[in-house]
Amino acid sequence: MAFSYTPDWVDDLFTTNFSDFNGVNRLYRNPTYNTQFYNPEINYTPAVTHTGASMGNQASPWTAVKNDVTDTGAAKGGTVNLVGNANYYSFVAGEYCTASNLVNCIASSSPTATHQFAAPVRWCTTKANADAVTPAPDSCRLVREGSFVNLRSPLPYANITFSNGGGGTNSTFSAVRVNGLQIMSATTLGTTNTGTTATRVATEINNCAVVMTGNCQVAGYSAKVTGSTVTIFSPNPSDATSALLPSVTRASGVITTPQITAFAKGPGSVAFINIVSANNSYAEPGKTVKAPDRTDCVGTVCTYAEEMTNYSYWYTYYR
Repeated sequence: MAFSYTPDWVDDLFTTNFSDFNGVNRLYRNPTYNTQFYNPEINYTPAVTHTGASMGNQASPWTAVKNDVTDTGAAKGGTVNLVGNANYYSFVAGEYCTASNLVNCIASSSPTATHQFAAPVRWCTTKANADAVTPAPDSCRLVREGSFVNLRSPLPYANITFSNGGGGTNSTFSAVRVNGLQIMSATTLGTTNTGTTATRVATEINNCAVVMTGNCQVAGYSAKVTGSTVTIFSPNPSDATSALLPSVTRASGVITTPQITAFAKGPGSVAFINIVSANNSYAEPGKTVKAPDRTDCVGTVCTYAEEMTNYSYWYTYYR
């Protein structure tokens, strides 16, 4: 496929190359948000040619899995070693709703008699509704469109908004700190434009999304830009539960940060699943058994071999 994400707006949240996050990103490597990524609820099978012939298994030892295939099933783009490199994130729902449009919901970790539809992700009309324990009626729903653009998910995030204090002096920013730790790789280049400042700050944060580099003291934080606002996504649920406030250090210039919001998140939790041989039991995230459609797994949960094979099929044929 030409793109590794669905729907089309998925990459709109990021200002740098979306593929740069193909390692730890809690949104990109998450089928709840990016529906094209590996979904443990789906039983992936080998693709077939136009004649109906199977394009082939991607089975053990998974050290030479086809990166892509031609229309006849031949390897395209070489092979990859998925051993130690198969993983994904998943949002575990903390809300359940009365209908599939996810409008009328209650806080719950499991379905009830009246609320059967899980809501790991919803889109709300305002940030206040996205962060609220109980959003205003009809303010959040399943589909992202119109004014429903504020993500309500278990992923902790905070906002920093930049404003021009007046004058034409270039402004630079040397640090954004969370819990006292620097999450920017370097000082930004100077500019008088608040939108450009936001983009440059986000870039320096995203440089450390996978590993620490430059001035970073911690890895795992990522950022997106909307106008003059940087939204920081945290890997630590405790950042939201403690209402932690990021700090910003300006090195020079007149651009200010008059609005900084504390980390907040929606209900539920974020699960990281690393498929490794040391673990021989894989259930649906947030559950104790496999998903109903995982008929490829013999037992009530999937084994390492079953999960790796399923992941390999997704990687070669459906990614």
